Amino acid sequence: MISASGPGAVRLACLAISLGASLAGATGAWAQDVSAYAYTDPARARPGDLFSVIVNVSGVQSLEEWPAAPDLSPHASYRGSSSSTSFQMSGGVTMMSVEVRFRYQAIREGTFEIGSLQMRAGGQALSTDPVEFSVLAQAAPPSSGSAAGPGAAGGQPAVGAAPGGDGEGLPELFMLAEPARTQVLVNEPVLLEYRLFTRRDVDSYNFTDLPPYTGFWVEELDLAGPLQVERVQRGGIQYASAVVRRTVLFPTSTGRKTLEPLSMEARVKDSSNPFGGLGSFGSSLFSRTAPVGVATPPVEIDVLPLPEAGRPPDFTGLVGDLAVAAELDRDSVAANEAVTLTVRVQGRGNMRGLPAPSINFPATVEAFPPETSETLIGGERGLSGSRRFEFVLVPREPGLITIPAVQMGYYDPDADEYRVARAPASRLVVTGGAAGAAGGGEGRTRTSIETLRDDIRFISLQTGRFRGPGDSPVGGAVLWAALLAPAAVVAGAAGLRRRRDRLGADRAAHRDRRASRRARQRLARAHALIKETDSRGCFAEASAALEGFAADKLDVAVAGLVRSKLPDQLRGRGASGATTDRFVALLEECDRQRFAPGTPGTSRQQDVLRDCRKVLSDLERETRR
Repeated sequence: MISASGPGAVRLACLAISLGASLAGATGAWAQDVSAYAYTDPARARPGDLFSVIVNVSGVQSLEEWPAAPDLSPHASYRGSSSSTSFQMSGGVTMMSVEVRFRYQAIREGTFEIGSLQMRAGGQALSTDPVEFSVLAQAAPPSSGSAAGPGAAGGQPAVGAAPGGDGEGLPELFMLAEPARTQVLVNEPVLLEYRLFTRRDVDSYNFTDLPPYTGFWVEELDLAGPLQVERVQRGGIQYASAVVRRTVLFPTSTGRKTLEPLSMEARVKDSSNPFGGLGSFGSSLFSRTAPVGVATPPVEIDVLPLPEAGRPPDFTGLVGDLAVAAELDRDSVAANEAVTLTVRVQGRGNMRGLPAPSINFPATVEAFPPETSETLIGGERGLSGSRRFEFVLVPREPGLITIPAVQMGYYDPDADEYRVARAPASRLVVTGGAAGAAGGGEGRTRTSIETLRDDIRFISLQTGRFRGPGDSPVGGAVLWAALLAPAAVVAGAAGLRRRRDRLGADRAAHRDRRASRRARQRLARAHALIKETDSRGCFAEASAALEGFAADKLDVAVAGLVRSKLPDQLRGRGASGATTDRFVALLEECDRQRFAPGTPGTSRQQDVLRDCRKVLSDLERETRR
């Protein structure tokens, strides 16, 4: 046995103890059991609220097979996913775990079960126990009060917080669907406004789930200019309020109709931020935001039938106002020649759903289905404007023909009676012989292409080129090209070698030049996967194309990309803020579709690939060295 003493021996002993502790910790980490469980955060929610289904897998650093997002429809809609890995040392043992978080927005009240989630980690097949979740009934909004006056939103898509009142127990953010009327006739327009109320500063918002509007014809109205913000009293508390969506509904059948909730996710500024008061609208330098989900309570509308008494035979179903005009493009025409009857209808109501007028043309006139064009503007009382119907008519026999009057019935809700819009009859003089009397081509119309006869192919009158017995088969130009081709090949190879040497010396420039080509190749593979119905593979290739392009442009490894720093890095290369935001949004969309339940349609995959090509083209142009 060898003994030692002194400071060197003490240091050696300490090193041995540390090494032993490290080995013990590593042994403890590998000895940790692999298990998985699921839970929700929070435990329950109301329609519009955001919640998460969280899967925790302990004892591993990564998963071999990831769990799929559970389908919670019709009670909740999927919003996205994220994952994280954590390490913790306790008593010399390293504890590891992976957390997968699926985000949802509650839609419909009810209690339901989130089924078992399957995954694979540490060489084992794992599953979680089912979890029960409840979506509570929608909370009643505060009672309405008087408005304190409108004000422009300062050109920003944001709503500022309303001062005044403590608001204890009242929601800080909610949204209502406000129809202009709750009792209408079939096909009578009703204006529906979605109004947001807030006592917090709203930085931005987006609609996450639109109602199906079952039983209604829907026309969206544009919100002209910035949001118009006004101060209103609700339950004795002052709110900032603005209309964030406006539609016109046309009920298509009678009965009580229920408008399902519309869901929104708003980015609300953090009230605990000490610098949050620097700006009430839009983003500020120091503002921090958090997502908040809201949904409108269901709204019921009673749809009454139109009266039976007095309904005209030519009733179009329109409820509103109509005016009709009709004219022929010519007063006289030869038999079997075409003439156009144009019917212009101006009015107000469900003009887009207005059918073509029914006209009983004479038996000697052949009429073709009309071509339709329209110029319509949406408003609070429906669609106003005009529709144009062009009928192509071909008279087959000569004589004086009368085109009947055009009649279109409608219901006037202001006068509470049926009315008929009329255009007077038109007369047309048809000259020439009757159809078939002239024979040959006189009886043909211009409505189609008809093969009259088939001719034989023309005989070529030019002779080919002949060569004499003593002529050389190779011309002068061909001979010189054959002689110079080897020298051109050698010169091209030398130039290509010099170019490769130059690119090898500047690796960053080389990666920058090949970024677009490699991204296009990946997008081509993604497009091929659409035909193989591999949607997850398609979005994985699209995500790889975007990440690979960014890595080549920034001269970093793909594994070294940090999502949070990526926008600043791209802007540092010269990319605009708008292009950078589109790039990051497409990355998130690809990740969302990879883990989302169900299979996205072919059109959705094609749209994402088209957007990827466009944003990559814009980035290539803006970041070109």
